[in-house]
Parts: sequence; structure tokens; C-alpha cells
Amino acid sequence: MEQLLAHSAGGGSPIPAPLAIGFVTVVILLIILAIFLRVRRK
Repeated sequence: MEQLLAHSAGGGSPIPAPLAIGFVTVVILLIILAIFLRVRRK
């Protein structure tokens, strides 16, 4: 995961580093939220 982030921040993709990091952060938060809701539903 860190390698993917470093690759994105290193200019390997056309996405600017702050935007890529922000996007990754949002995705991680959504995954955590989904897991949390699934656990609560049980």
C-alpha cells in the first residue's frame, strides 16, 4: 500500500500528489465505515 502511495506521489501518474493522497484517505475512510456498519448490523 505504501509503495502504491509513493508511486503516485513520485509523479508516476498524472494525478497531483495531494489529490492522490486525499483520494486514498477518502477510500480508506469509506472502507473503515463500511466494515464498522457491517459489524454493527450483526
